[in-house]
Amino acid sequence: MLRNMGIYAVGSVGSRLITIMLVPIYSFFIEPSEFGYYDICFMVVLVMMPFVTLQMRDGAFRFLIDSDSEEERRKVVTFTVLTLARSAVVCIVLGILLSIFADIRYMWLTIAFGLTFSVYDVMQQMLRALGHNKLYAASGIISSFLIFFISVPLVVYADMGVLAVFVGNIVGRIVAILIVEWKVRMFSGYFRRHTDTRSVARDMLKFSIPLIAVNVIIWGLSSGNRFFINELLGVEANGMYAVVVKFGSVLEALSLILIQTWQEAAIMQYQAADKNRFFSNVFNTYAWFLSIVVISVSFFARIFYSVIIGPAYQESVVYVYPLLAASMIIALMLYYDVIYQCSKATHRQLPGLLVATAISLAGNYFFTRWWGLYGVVATLNVVYLTLVIFRAVETRRYVRVSISKSGIMAFIMLVVSGGVFYLPITKAMMVVYLVAVYAVAIATCPEFIKQFVAEKLNLKTNRQ
Repeated sequence: MLRNMGIYAVGSVGSRLITIMLVPIYSFFIEPSEFGYYDICFMVVLVMMPFVTLQMRDGAFRFLIDSDSEEERRKVVTFTVLTLARSAVVCIVLGILLSIFADIRYMWLTIAFGLTFSVYDVMQQMLRALGHNKLYAASGIISSFLIFFISVPLVVYADMGVLAVFVGNIVGRIVAILIVEWKVRMFSGYFRRHTDTRSVARDMLKFSIPLIAVNVIIWGLSSGNRFFINELLGVEANGMYAVVVKFGSVLEALSLILIQTWQEAAIMQYQAADKNRFFSNVFNTYAWFLSIVVISVSFFARIFYSVIIGPAYQESVVYVYPLLAASMIIALMLYYDVIYQCSKATHRQLPGLLVATAISLAGNYFFTRWWGLYGVVATLNVVYLTLVIFRAVETRRYVRVSISKSGIMAFIMLVVSGGVFYLPITKAMMVVYLVAVYAVAIATCPEFIKQFVAEKLNLKTNRQ
């Protein structure tokens, strides 16, 4: 688990750092209204993906891990490739029909982005399932580097605006796909056109189709608020929100590393006799670690905001902390979602999501009208906290996760820091507060981490 975490860390942190580097460049050279429009296009891509892929990213991963022979792997990959090919044809036909009746700016670029992103995402998950973790990490970094070195010159020197962002994202991922295919023959090595895939197709669709609704609803909960912002507050406010959300990339990168590692470990340990203790230890460490990240990123962002973000976006700093807190709650929800994947009971995710959707729609409609972007942020936190509580209770039929003292202390630090963030204190006082937080965090870290560190120190002392 630690070895895989290190590999995922290299890939995810590297690619996310590049993404973060793009934020100040975009904020200085692209107008908020234009960037807000691109953000809406990107959200459309995200909502397209579950339908384009039929959520094969999760289905292929789960069933490739369970495959015991090359024949089974060929069936899974062949069915996945055929699914993607059919979906691509449907998307192109729908695009042609839509272009006849409406003139939508960047429509074909959005479709190309969606199809490219879908193939790339599924390929990444198949790499993980087949044990190519290092190539998975490398392809993520390669893709991000290409996006950076293609889009930045076009934005800065060619003044292409969001068009350059589209081009960079599409070309960068296509090149990454070709490199992976050249290295391991991911598609050509396993794809067999005339393979009988009926046996795996039924089970994969039973697993994956509920996840389409799950992912669309999750997208709606996390990103659908863009449409409320655009309609009630304007495109410029959407651009402000889009920039702040990018700070969540740090937390998303770290939670992605942990969730990917956790996904593999959880599936392998799900049948173990001591799974309750193992799952609980992982949860409490996860919550403890994420709370430190939220506090650190939020306060450092407030300290350096005037340097790293363009003048037109400065007032958005007040939304950094609550949005990062919402990102942490999302990460905790994803922890519980892995339990549903372990049990293959993906359909049981839907009831809680339907309740959360009702809360989200009501909150975004009323709170956005009353409190502006604060209302959007408050709604996010309420919705995801409701989901985490629902998941924690509902998944006890599979695994009993207990919250330890370190987990409780992590949540207390998070709440207290939220209040301190809005106090009118100097930058020096913020640094002092962070040092105090780190001291408390070290003192209250999970017990098994202390034992692990003590054992390693004793081993090193004995060797000397």
